[in-house]
Amino acid sequence: QKKICFILFILLWFATPTICFAGKYAGDFLSIGAGARALALGGAAIALTDDATGTYWNPASLITVNKRSMALMHAERFSGLETYDFVSFVSEIKPLGHLGVSWIRLSIDDIPIYEALSGTPEDRFGNLDLQPKGGEEYEVPSGYLQDVENALFFSYSRLAAEKPILIGKIPVIVSWGANLKYIFTHLGSANSRAVGFDLAALLSANFKSGRLFIGTVAQNAFAAEVKWNSKHEDIIPVNLRFGFAYTPAKGIFSHFTVVYALDTRYGLTNYVGLEYHLMNFLSLRAGMHQREYAMGAGLKIKTYALDYAFTNEDLANSHQVSLTITF
Repeated sequence: QKKICFILFILLWFATPTICFAGKYAGDFLSIGAGARALALGGAAIALTDDATGTYWNPASLITVNKRSMALMHAERFSGLETYDFVSFVSEIKPLGHLGVSWIRLSIDDIPIYEALSGTPEDRFGNLDLQPKGGEEYEVPSGYLQDVENALFFSYSRLAAEKPILIGKIPVIVSWGANLKYIFTHLGSANSRAVGFDLAALLSANFKSGRLFIGTVAQNAFAAEVKWNSKHEDIIPVNLRFGFAYTPAKGIFSHFTVVYALDTRYGLTNYVGLEYHLMNFLSLRAGMHQREYAMGAGLKIKTYALDYAFTNEDLANSHQVSLTITF
């Protein structure tokens, strides 16, 4: 059993092809994230999620969902220029394991189209008649187009072994998971299709001092080929992700969790976050990745969890709200 788990982790990291940088930004909307809780922690959620947002962050974590779980998220990004939505549902189907289905949609409306300029850049540099004109009469676009990007996730997770595996004297629970993704985009009259595949694993162990989760994910394993109706092709590169979450022994009224993650999508990027729980009712969160920071809060009432995240990004600040329901 130990050998099987070791081989599983090795496959996640090394059984993928070399990253193709020709499509570095292809499918970029898939890197935004899901769930205001995780986003308030700076996106350091590879080993943290225990609800329906796990379909995005780590499908192997779905085994921690004890009941059926639904997650809904809406975000107005870049001062409302971009709309982003996430919907997910997860349920255990005995004895098969946990199954999930998710939908991500990003939309940018009313993108103006202007007439092409005459001549080459060199021609326009020396000829005022060919340069863009100012004034309101020249600012009217010839039309508008819409950019809509979608992804459907079909997720699966189950335990790697029926009983915990002993590593030394420490019992460790090991699970694995996978996503099958169908990605489709419409940009004006252009459209594209792609199929992606994620592989994931999660380890959890209880200590006297607390509980530790370690997760790893190979997003777009084997790379995803994006085919456009113009015959152009892009590659969504492999993204290797690793993370851990540690919760010290819980106090009577409160406890906190430290999370860390890294990925390789745009070079080696680090994520770190801290979550504070008060009486299993109120949560306060803060996180950071690169030079961007995030913060937020959450309220949990019975089977409902309402979360808010504020994220500071290069272009503009964004707000995310999500609702998680267990039933």
